[in-house]
Amino acid sequence: MMDLNKLNPYQKEAVLDESPACLVNANVGSGKTTVLTAKVRYLCEQKGVDPKDLMVLTFTNKAANEIRERLENLTGKEEDLWFGTFHSVALRMLQTILPVEELGYTKEFQVCIPEEEMQMAQQLITEQNLQIKYKNRLKKRLDQSRQKSGRKPKDYGDDFERLCTLLEEEKKKQNKMTYEELILHTGQLLQSHPEILRPLWLIIDEVQDCDQSQLDLLDSLMGKDSHLFAVGDPNQVIYSWRGSAFQIFFQLKNRYQAMELSLPINYRSSGTILSAARRFLQNGSTLEEVKSEGGKVQIRKQYDPFQEAEDLAARIRELHMQGIPYHEIGILYRLQNQSALLEQVLTRNGIPVHVGVKEKMEDIPVVQWFFHVLRFCVNHSDTTSGVEALCNKTYGEGWTTKKALQQIRRWETEETLPKDSPLFSGMVNVQEDVFVTATTDQLWERFSLDRYLMPSRAGYREDKVRIMGIFAGIREKGSVREFLNDVALYGIPLLYSVGKTNPVAENQITEDLTTNCSNTEDFDGKEQTYIGIVKKEKFREEAEDTVQLMTLHASKGLEFTCVFIIGVNDGLLPLRGTGFEQEEEERRLFFVGMTRAKEQLELSYYTSPDGYGILPGPGKYLKMFPKDLIEGLDEPKYAEGSAAEHLQAMKRQILQAREERTLQMPEEDFRTISPEIDVEKPDTDPCRHEEKEENPAKSATNHTNADSAANQPRVAHEKYGVGTVISENEDTITIRFDDYGEKELLKMFTVLHPL
Repeated sequence: MMDLNKLNPYQKEAVLDESPACLVNANVGSGKTTVLTAKVRYLCEQKGVDPKDLMVLTFTNKAANEIRERLENLTGKEEDLWFGTFHSVALRMLQTILPVEELGYTKEFQVCIPEEEMQMAQQLITEQNLQIKYKNRLKKRLDQSRQKSGRKPKDYGDDFERLCTLLEEEKKKQNKMTYEELILHTGQLLQSHPEILRPLWLIIDEVQDCDQSQLDLLDSLMGKDSHLFAVGDPNQVIYSWRGSAFQIFFQLKNRYQAMELSLPINYRSSGTILSAARRFLQNGSTLEEVKSEGGKVQIRKQYDPFQEAEDLAARIRELHMQGIPYHEIGILYRLQNQSALLEQVLTRNGIPVHVGVKEKMEDIPVVQWFFHVLRFCVNHSDTTSGVEALCNKTYGEGWTTKKALQQIRRWETEETLPKDSPLFSGMVNVQEDVFVTATTDQLWERFSLDRYLMPSRAGYREDKVRIMGIFAGIREKGSVREFLNDVALYGIPLLYSVGKTNPVAENQITEDLTTNCSNTEDFDGKEQTYIGIVKKEKFREEAEDTVQLMTLHASKGLEFTCVFIIGVNDGLLPLRGTGFEQEEEERRLFFVGMTRAKEQLELSYYTSPDGYGILPGPGKYLKMFPKDLIEGLDEPKYAEGSAAEHLQAMKRQILQAREERTLQMPEEDFRTISPEIDVEKPDTDPCRHEEKEENPAKSATNHTNADSAANQPRVAHEKYGVGTVISENEDTITIRFDDYGEKELLKMFTVLHPL
């Protein structure tokens, strides 16, 4: 029996609330998962609600599993519980209780990953000779065409509408459904069959991440006696590109006239970190701390990303020597391409790292190919997968698309198989249950995999381990179809990427599998050891004790003792060229990154950043921190970076001020900065008139007297001191220094301070 007294007053109020609809504004680190699990326990143990009358929807499989783990003593069979992600629950409903036959599908339909749908579309374009403009936008247009609301795809005057019709027919023919269609079709069938499943309690995690189709699904699930309990944080809306919006939380509140409660107490971060994070809160949210004040937020100036990576390596070694495990250190960045240099430098310095990139099927060619094989094995209508498996030039037969289609059609009509393709024979003759009952040796021979993987190929051993992992995964799941759907919904399981996180572990495994096994039957026995790495947590400590590198988006929901956020430069964080709504989301994203830190938070910026549109010097987010909360941010009289960059910035500021009629500087201060970035001045400019009268033909690069020199910018250099800018171009700048004479400097490697 749960003890409600362990909850704080805000958490307890949320758990005990029995309003028809309740929205809980859960701030970061406020015990959201604790409240969700306590709510379920309270309803089941104290209010007598049957677990099968509950539906708990999350946005990640990790969150769903965490809730399940905390509800170990919850009565009810696993198969009776409607716990999972939106997509997994929708899939289960479509395959068990909803009449998908009305939509032209069977219960055995497969989840279609985006790459499969695009392959299907490309085959249709080729076969039907369709004219499609801007093929790089095709996926976006297809996504928009399925939306019940929102902007419709632009009409380019091509065959797109016909393609959509043909694609829908082909997906039904092949018995496939996309992620978006799982949600849309579930909502559609629930609306037309109100007698089917209406949970007594609908509990939603991270409700702020819902898109419009998921909100519509919630509407379809709500019956007259249903209760809605949703937990979310508007300050963590960072997926607008995926359909979520800042207004959704409030839209849901108005739609159901919901009671609004809050969880303001943060149990994760130190007082100083929370005080700094408050500057980035929106919509009047409050954030209370219970931990000690802790150290100040550190701000570090870096010359460029390479210097930063080397500095981070030294800092991480220092932290690790102080007793902080590597996995308690997170390095967060705005763009994924920032990870490559970091990974290289940290690895070279002997620091184990894990880059948080979701591995895609196409990243592992042998896995991508064999999944096409499996899809055709269980669904002979899936000609797209059959063609892709047979046409693969590395692992398949290397046929042309035309030949592969001909062979498939011939088998469909005449049941005739080509004599020279054991792969095709295996794909059409191997029954689904064989994957569970047969040995690995038998499966290997059924598909003649040595012929296609080729033992002489350099990657044979690694490819063989991958296939063995797939066989073992199917056995564990007990069904090829369920295994394929799990991979489609949740990505490639960890067992396929063990080597990426822990090469030592994989080397040991492959050594066992290929050296110590006298035959493939022994190999079959050893594959359980491979799975055991994941399930029994062998090598777990080595595999997980790594510094975590990830984007700010990927960090949501995680926490670390120490967090480094790099590249806090205007143009990078926040990204350049964003509108108001995007700018607000960038601010929320930065807030999410800051609040991943429990004890230490370090931020850095570049004085010489890489990339177009990234401004040197501390970004505006760094300037929003109260001075008493930070260390390391200098306030120089002039900004960091090259002279040209600052002169351009000065020009922009002057022009903006003039436009707003707020500039209060005397006119004589508006001197010509350089011929290339000259600021417009009125004809009455005394400096300009004086120059024209004394020497009208004077060149910008020929200054021989004090009067002309007075019209040129003065700058300070760390080594050569103060000087006058003589000329400049895109790459170089020429300066006459008071003590060292005339110097021509490369802008890329020069830091100048305008005076």
